[in-house]
Amino acid sequence: VGWLVAAIALLGLGERSTSTSALEEQLAAGHVHEVEIAGGLTPGSRGFATQQVRWSRGLLHFETDVVQRSPGADVAERIQQRNPGVTVTVGPVRHPSAEVAGWSVPAWVMALVVVLYVLTLGLLRFGPQPARVTRWGWFWLVLLAGPVGIPAYLFLGGRRDESAARDHRMTGVPAFVLALVAVPLARFLLSFVP
Repeated sequence: VGWLVAAIALLGLGERSTSTSALEEQLAAGHVHEVEIAGGLTPGSRGFATQQVRWSRGLLHFETDVVQRSPGADVAERIQQRNPGVTVTVGPVRHPSAEVAGWSVPAWVMALVVVLYVLTLGLLRFGPQPARVTRWGWFWLVLLAGPVGIPAYLFLGGRRDESAARDHRMTGVPAFVLALVAVPLARFLLSFVP
């Protein structure tokens, strides 16, 4: 339940850092209807400054930083030129307090994730013998492949059948190798999330 709360908080309150090209693609496709811009140059000043650009697509929130140069069109003008139907608002500059798996989140969400990690490792260490994978195997999967390993442990770990004649569980070394493959694979798949 705790991990479910953390996932909902991450998706509901977190902002995924992405590129300006992702914003441009989503604007061109008509997926963005409102953009919030924060920071930048004060009126009449010259030089350059960084502006935060935030938008939502469905339930997901995104953020990118754009360099504003003067003289020249600011980010709001460029967005309006690209897609005149988009509403542009000005908001406050936000400084991320923590980052979890590429998402900027409030500090309490990061604290919740750390507590849940410790509790999950405690359950692994002091709980019943897990099924399918040994304790050391699950340890490597949870530690190194967290976004994949933790749900796998919670849903597949279960209690080991002590009456089985042979132990067919995956041991630590194969699980370690699997974790080394799962993390890059998960990152690769997450790179396709706009």
